[in-house]
Amino acid sequence: MTALWTVIALLSVIVVVDSVAIIALTRQIGLLHLRGGPQHAPQGRRGPQAGRRLQLDVPPAISGNGSGPELVLYGFVRPECGSCAAALPAFTSVASALRASERAVLVSDADEARTRDYLTRHGVTLPLVTGPQALQANDIPGTPYAVVADRAGHVIAASAAFSAEQLEAMLGQARRASQVAAA
Repeated sequence: MTALWTVIALLSVIVVVDSVAIIALTRQIGLLHLRGGPQHAPQGRRGPQAGRRLQLDVPPAISGNGSGPELVLYGFVRPECGSCAAALPAFTSVASALRASERAVLVSDADEARTRDYLTRHGVTLPLVTGPQALQANDIPGTPYAVVADRAGHVIAASAAFSAEQLEAMLGQARRASQVAAA
């Protein structure tokens, strides 16, 4: 091998390594933008504020026929949302560990049949509420998003929802707030 071929081989390796590094950095920047979405939402779209009542048509079979659960974790998702597929296991995991007085419900503004098919493909069996303006009417800045509300539908906590840890932290905040309100 001549010196020229050695230089060409080394330069080729450097170009490949640089390309991989650039692709990895670009991907990380994209993920940061996705996760930071609700915090950087357009003005007026920062999410539902605490104390505001959610505008959802929750059937009595889901809401508990009057008495209802003390806390409801609403997960706002869309079938076309790439991050939602990654967040669905978090909603399922947290829902399986809820107290008897709590409930988890998914909400979408997409077509009900399409959303149920999407959830079925991902092995999710949580109750679903759909409506064409479900996200817009509740000031949901993007999906996946979670809201913890009391039985009357008043917002206690709201945040982007990318992991089970985020959902558990919101539930903890909501539990503490409802204990203070009850005292």
